Amino acid sequence: MKSLLIALSCIAALSLLPVSPLPAKEAQVVVLSKKSVPEMREYTADVDRRLQKGRYDVLDSKDRAWLGQRIGELNERLAATTDSSPDQELLMLFSELETKIIEAEEGDIVCRMERPTGSRMNKQVCRSKKKMEEDRLKGQDSLRGLRRPQSLPRDNT
Repeated sequence: MKSLLIALSCIAALSLLPVSPLPAKEAQVVVLSKKSVPEMREYTADVDRRLQKGRYDVLDSKDRAWLGQRIGELNERLAATTDSSPDQELLMLFSELETKIIEAEEGDIVCRMERPTGSRMNKQVCRSKKKMEEDRLKGQDSLRGLRRPQSLPRDNT
């Protein structure tokens, strides 16, 4: 009993100490693209066309300048590439562009640990905020659409 009182008093004393919160970790999420070189060319041309039409005017001037510079770099690298599969450096350049476009069009990318149905292991899943909201609404709609069971039939025997 005495040891229990000592333990409780230690816990109470520790709870009074000021605790500084842990600093939040900022993680840079990069989408790893699986596109071939021809698909990269087409995607880069589409992004350049949308940038010229003002689709990305919501971005600040620094980000728009970065997009223009990255598109120029990619166009040079893609023009010099004869293979249909990209090398690692080209893949990383393109993946950074694709990530920035997803963030601009759909909001930031958020990663969280989820446990797939039927599994005990957590898995990191990264989605855009827009996609997460769509999934949440879709799940709510499917739950609302489920038929509720009718009352059980009575046995009149």
